Amino acid sequence: MWLPGATEPVVAGRLNDRGPVTFVYGRSYLQRPDAVALYLPELPLQPGEMWPLSGEIAGFVADSAPDAWGRRAIIEHLINVIRTDWNDVCDLAAMPAVDRQRLWGRQFLNPSSLYGYTVGG
Repeated sequence: MWLPGATEPVVAGRLNDRGPVTFVYGRSYLQRPDAVALYLPELPLQPGEMWPLSGEIAGFVADSAPDAWGRRAIIEHLINVIRTDWNDVCDLAAMPAVDRQRLWGRQFLNPSSLYGYTVGG
């Protein structure tokens, strides 16, 4: 969260995704004199787990998550960077030639970046 007038972001809280997506403000965030609510009326500035007003996910979370087009664009960008900048990345990492060849075409993306993604979706 970027607080008004701040030069660095701070951690405001945590999402829990074990069913309906809930949110909990962090203790240190709640103790800040400059803390502000992330989204009213769903997330008033108070301690404890907060549930979505309706559905499985709070409106602000759904609005900030990438839609199908956004997920596709993110994945296509990651794949394109791997494809076009592989040698530059390897040079920057000082990767030996044997590892470059062994890992080419076997790049690993963070599994959470593919959560819920379906082909054509």
